Amino acid sequence: MTIEENVDLVPRLLGWEKEQRSQRVRELLELVDMDPDVYAKRYPNELSGGQQQRIGVLRALAAEPSVILMDEPFGALDPITRDNLQDELKNLQSKLQKTIVFVTHDMDEALKMADRIAIMKDGLIIQLDTPEMVLRHPTNEFVLDFIGKHRAAAGNGLDSVESIMKTNPAVAGPERGVEETLALMKRRGVDTVLVVDKDKRLLGMVSIEKLDRNRKQAKAIEDLMETGLPVIVAGAPAREAFDIITNDRLKFLPVVDDDQRLLGLVTRTSMVNALAGVVWGEEETP
Repeated sequence: MTIEENVDLVPRLLGWEKEQRSQRVRELLELVDMDPDVYAKRYPNELSGGQQQRIGVLRALAAEPSVILMDEPFGALDPITRDNLQDELKNLQSKLQKTIVFVTHDMDEALKMADRIAIMKDGLIIQLDTPEMVLRHPTNEFVLDFIGKHRAAAGNGLDSVESIMKTNPAVAGPERGVEETLALMKRRGVDTVLVVDKDKRLLGMVSIEKLDRNRKQAKAIEDLMETGLPVIVAGAPAREAFDIITNDRLKFLPVVDDDQRLLGLVTRTSMVNALAGVVWGEEETP
C-alpha cells in the first residue's frame, strides 16, 4: 500500500467518505512536515526508518481515537532518530490533546514522554505517579532499582527550579544606553542582557547582535528589546525547566516570582552543573 493508503486504512474501514479521508491524510502528513504532494503516493520502502515510524503514528491518529496505545513504538530505532520522534510525538500530543498509553522499558524515555508513569511488576501496578514524584519518592526497592538510584538521587537533590538557577544574571534598565549595555556584556562575558524595570520586573531581553547592528540608530535598549519571553515561576519543579529548555531549544529560561520579578536564570550550563553536583557530588575545595 502507498503512504496515503496506509494512513487512510482505518477511516476507510470505518466507512468515511473518500473526500473526507483524503483531507484527513493531507492534514496528518502536514502535521509531521511531510508534504502530501511529495509523500502520499510513495511506498514505505521508499522512506527512512524514522519516516516509516511517523506513518505508523499517523495511521493510529487517522480516525481520531480518544485513546491511543503505543507498545514500544520507537524501540528499533537508532538513538538520534528515536530522540527526534519522541519530540515530535510530544508536540503532536500537545496539539491533538489525545490520551496516549505508551509502553516502554526505557526509563529515560518514560521520564521524557510521560505526564504520569505506571511502574508494573508481575501484572500489578507498583507505583502510579508523576515523573517528579517517582524520582523523589520511589514506593519501594523494586521501583528504586528500576528507575536507577542515580536518577532518584538527582530527583531528590534538584527539587525546585531555584536549585538549578543562576542568581546573578546580567540585567539593565530599559533606559540604559546601547554602548553602556555593550560594555556591561563585555564585563560579564555574556551575549544577552535581561531588561527589568525599577522593581526588578522582567520586561524583555536584548542580544549583543541586535545591539551591535543598531548601535547608531537606537538610544536606549528599550527600543531594541524582545518581549514575551518564556519564563518559569519560582517553586516549579526543576524537571519542568529541563523540559522547557530542551523541548523549545532555548539558551536560557528566566525564573520569576508571582509578580514577574526576576529572581534568576536557568541556562544549559547551570543545568549540567547542578546535575553533576548531585550525581557525582560537589568537588572538594582544597
